[in-house]
Amino acid sequence: MSQSRQLAAIMFTDIVGYTALMGHDEQKAFEFLNKNRIIQKPIIEEYNGRWIKELGDGVMASFNTVTDAVNAAIKIQKTCNAAKDFQLRIGIHLGEVVFENDDVFGDGVNIASRIQAIAKPGCIYVSESVHNNVSNRRDVTTKFIKEEPLKNVKEPVRIYEIPVERFGNFQDSIRSYQGQRKPNFLKSKKTILISTVILLAVLFTAYLFFFNTLTIPWKKDSINLEKSIAVLPFKNLSDENENQYFVDGMMDEILNKLSKIKEFRVISRTSVEQYRDTKKTIREIAKELGVDYILEGSAQKSENQIKVIAQLIRAETENHQWSDNYTRDYKQIFDLQSEIASNIAKELRATLTSVENRMLRKTATTNAAAYEFYLRGRHFWDKRTRHDFDSAEVLYKKAIDLDPNYALAYSGLADCYIFNKKGLTQLEAIPIAKDYANKALSLDSTLAEALTTIAFVKVNFEYDWQGAFKLFEKVIRSNPNYAPAVQFYGGSLIFYGEKERGIEQMRKALELDPLSLASNWLYGRNLYFAREFDLSVIQLRKTLTIEPDNGLAKMALGFSLLKTKNYTEALSEFTELISDKDVSESPQLARCYALAVSGDIARSRQELNAIPKAVASKFPFQLAQVDVALGDFDGALAQLEKGYEMRAFYISFLKADPAFDPIRKEVRFKNILKKIGLR
Repeated sequence: MSQSRQLAAIMFTDIVGYTALMGHDEQKAFEFLNKNRIIQKPIIEEYNGRWIKELGDGVMASFNTVTDAVNAAIKIQKTCNAAKDFQLRIGIHLGEVVFENDDVFGDGVNIASRIQAIAKPGCIYVSESVHNNVSNRRDVTTKFIKEEPLKNVKEPVRIYEIPVERFGNFQDSIRSYQGQRKPNFLKSKKTILISTVILLAVLFTAYLFFFNTLTIPWKKDSINLEKSIAVLPFKNLSDENENQYFVDGMMDEILNKLSKIKEFRVISRTSVEQYRDTKKTIREIAKELGVDYILEGSAQKSENQIKVIAQLIRAETENHQWSDNYTRDYKQIFDLQSEIASNIAKELRATLTSVENRMLRKTATTNAAAYEFYLRGRHFWDKRTRHDFDSAEVLYKKAIDLDPNYALAYSGLADCYIFNKKGLTQLEAIPIAKDYANKALSLDSTLAEALTTIAFVKVNFEYDWQGAFKLFEKVIRSNPNYAPAVQFYGGSLIFYGEKERGIEQMRKALELDPLSLASNWLYGRNLYFAREFDLSVIQLRKTLTIEPDNGLAKMALGFSLLKTKNYTEALSEFTELISDKDVSESPQLARCYALAVSGDIARSRQELNAIPKAVASKFPFQLAQVDVALGDFDGALAQLEKGYEMRAFYISFLKADPAFDPIRKEVRFKNILKKIGLR
């Protein structure tokens, strides 16, 4: 591997509103992506830059000098503004980075990425190291913005803005991009007049766009049509703490109903749960979740009566946009949830389709006790450990005992059998999971949870990729805020070989559920399979700030650390997990793999031989990884063939996993890929 460490100016760019547009008009989003490449590539080359890679709708480039990086950023921003199709955020940092073949790693990359993420639309933000290099230039002005603590950066970073409007006009930008710029001495009164007219036209167009955005917020072809909402956990005003499940159910069902509306981006339950009993302000919460509106409320249950207070707050001003009080009989709880969601939709002037209207009125069960058991079961399932899966199964079955037609509870049982086989083989467990999912669909053919489970089975155990993609897309069309479907779809695309589309979906899932453990670790893990190793490490370390001892995140982090040559740290992660009984993979085999990759072949073989064969045989995919690292290609291929026959869980990752790069040309390997529908 060719590797060098040097000082470089790293530039990150990102299209503003791209994820929202992708959810409403994929064709337009891809057009913007192509235009973005057309604008940026020649400019980066013109200023001696190096196009490193695309990250969804973002671009990463490096420059040998700060001057070149800043000049390129200015020209890119001006050209983009002139095109008027979309806006960019740009961040630049000067720091020490590691170049390895065609990629760049290091803190300098992380800082540049973080700076870009906080830049305002249409602006260029830079670190103090960049500011110090250009502050003496007459043609460049920098303005101090703030000192910002950045994630995974020890000290706060002083952020500066380079105002783009100080550099020429839009017409200059177009001429420059087309290679037709005239020397300054040729400028005349006529040129100034034309420039003034163009500037006035641009301002008038901006005014019309702003006016339309204010007065027609439901306009379908607008990037800014999206209304983002977070529903905070409701306060329990009941005398008895046991009524907490009733209160959580009220909040949860309102959230789910709002999630059905395509014009809304609704933050998932697992993320808003972090703000239970928080002392943070509405504005702080909204900033962390990236939303425009916060819905908060309280609920009280007293004998057969319920009281609910709900209030919608505009985050920017912290003013109440809408509020109402409700008193109902307990048996009217489900009608009340629909009523509150409908009132919010009306207040935000959402144009609802007939399907969305039906979904707002639809209830999963009319049995409140069954609903409470379901909520408690899902709470345990979200933790995703073997013990918690057992608890979830018991509670789901109690819900079904009370309501045999409760489709959601059957779907929950299906997921328990996919991930917690209770001593069954994968071949034995999957049919049971499918039976439960199909039972759910027989009761509700549109149920997103059950359709997502069937799609998940198609990818990971039946290898029907196109069938799975159709199901995922069906779910996302009707339930655009259902984060699990977006997560699994993104991962499946990456495993199939469609890296850019997959990362885009994973980023969308993270926007829907920014603080959930599942969204964060799956994004980090799948960045590894997308071969974005440095970004994977950053993301997984962020995940561990949510739950420091989470085995799934630590296991994924270990593999990413190996690819960034942090062998000691990777071994430490795997070693810490050996005593964790809730980890579904084998930390011992992961440690053997790490030892072999780091060059300690003898110790790897020694530890591999110490693992009981009965234990190791349960993990054919991981055994194959170890065999490849040890140079035993025949052994690895035999394990993969066995894994295919067993329908071992990770076989669907085979095409994407870099551990198998050394054997990709083997005929037997190609045959296995063919069997699982890959090339």
